[in-house]
Amino acid sequence: ATVVCVVVRMRLAADFSHAAGDIDTFREAFRQGMADAAGISKDRIIVSLISRGSIIVDFLVSGAQGSQGEISAAQAVQELETRLGDQSYLWPAVLRPMMAEGASVQAKKTTTMNQEELDA
Repeated sequence: ATVVCVVVRMRLAADFSHAAGDIDTFREAFRQGMADAAGISKDRIIVSLISRGSIIVDFLVSGAQGSQGEISAAQAVQELETRLGDQSYLWPAVLRPMMAEGASVQAKKTTTMNQEELDA
């Protein structure tokens, strides 16, 4: 089965040291935060790379297959972008100080992947 996914590059203006201190905690908080903001389950947020340049996170939002009643990847990314522009939105505690410094979607691209690739 093929799944329509959206590949996203997000830039957080905060200093990279905020993420680098405990990269695993940051990754999990990021996944949870993005999933909550988009209104989807966390297992649909797959982080592929966290790199310097402030904090650059490359991640994938997988399609809604198997997640009953959830919105598509494209809709989820749209929701996410709405939250990024909403100053009053409360991000999870771990992310909040970083998101407060500003975050933006730098690039996004819709792609089709095999379910097997996503499960890997």
